[in-house]
Amino acid sequence: MSKTDWRKGPFDVELYPEGERYIVRLRKGYIIEKMRFINRRCASDYVKALKKRSLVRKELRLDC
Repeated sequence: MSKTDWRKGPFDVELYPEGERYIVRLRKGYIIEKMRFINRRCASDYVKALKKRSLVRKELRLDC
């Protein structure tokens, strides 16, 4: 995780495709960070890690 200073949770997570990559969008209040992953599996693993750390308040799912 790159910027861990503000990631103290809870925040909303959104996973969606963008071109050939997958984006995980983290939103906590007015702070939004987008992280690009090379495939869906890597992005899903990242979201699972956030859930294990109890940082996810709401997961917004889009049909991919």
